[in-house]
Amino acid sequence: FLDEGILRGSHDDVALYRGVMHPEFHDLFIVGLFRPLCAFWPRTEQQVRWLVPILQGRYRMPGARGIARWTYPVLKVPTSNCTFYAYDLRRDTTKRCR
Repeated sequence: FLDEGILRGSHDDVALYRGVMHPEFHDLFIVGLFRPLCAFWPRTEQQVRWLVPILQGRYRMPGARGIARWTYPVLKVPTSNCTFYAYDLRRDTTKRCR
């Protein structure tokens, strides 16, 4: 349903900032797209909790290098440590919110 030029990933994956946001289009979010080794719904909730400050305008986006650093293919990398992922998103939100 999205133009292939927008996603610009390989044919079987897409790279997203923090696993949720398009690295160039900061108003394009894909929630719940991952290969979980843990429960699906808590991980999706973690993504939404990270997304709320962005939608409220309280999240200070990093520069291009910061975004590139935290942009990764979401399907080729299994997310085995969901506890760390939750901690990492909370830490990022605390650091970047106004």
